[in-house]
Amino acid sequence: MLLRSAPPSPAVLWEELDRFNDSLPAGVFSLDAYERFLAAFFERRGVPNTFSALPRTLRVVSHELDSGALTVFGAEPHQHVPVSRACIASMALPPIFSPVRIGDRHYVDAGAAQVAQLDVALAAGAQALVVVNPMVPVRATTVPTGHGHRTSVRDKGAIWVMHQVLRMGIHEAMREACRRITASVPVLLIEPDPMDGILFMYSPASFAARRSILEHAYRTTRSRVVAWVADHHAALVAGGFTLREPEAEGGRRGSRRPPAGGEV
Repeated sequence: MLLRSAPPSPAVLWEELDRFNDSLPAGVFSLDAYERFLAAFFERRGVPNTFSALPRTLRVVSHELDSGALTVFGAEPHQHVPVSRACIASMALPPIFSPVRIGDRHYVDAGAAQVAQLDVALAAGAQALVVVNPMVPVRATTVPTGHGHRTSVRDKGAIWVMHQVLRMGIHEAMREACRRITASVPVLLIEPDPMDGILFMYSPASFAARRSILEHAYRTTRSRVVAWVADHHAALVAGGFTLREPEAEGGRRGSRRPPAGGEV
């Protein structure tokens, strides 16, 4: 006589799924190799990898994973952390990158909460802010996919749908923070046009795509900076930024007094 075993109950199946979810890695990639690259790059260029040795003040912002607390590397009590380690802690955006362990704590890029960096700059006494925000929602009528061009971000798959929602949140939070801070200090916000966001949808493994993105970003940002300088944008004036003079024949620049802040 054969005895049939009872089928597993739905509760048991859900428990197994919970165990499976809890066994997944905290991120798809680790940033440890990038940290080694940064440290080697600093060494080749003669750039100190410690905050105290840098010629100018640097603050790198991240968030502690288990408390959500804002952490400012470069300021006490986190001044001892190597600059390269602090950088990858600020870049650890889940679920792509694993949290970065420093001491007995784990740190991540907290997405939309990165607008806290603006308040950190204000607290440090900044008189003008130049904010670079690449996270703008994509606005396009054709979307490149592995199956050809389609008409919606939905056709790019779940990862890009999630990415688009994240971009919406960060963009709105950044705009609101800039509007609030402009009442105290001038803010220059640099971000791509929503129509340019389509460039980010091409495969990151494509060297040609990466080159096109970098060249397009350089050209558009340069033209905008020229216009901002011509219009005497308050943030550039407060920072003392000016345009470089054209190089004179023979590779020498015309004589002039250096600006109070810097050159663009």
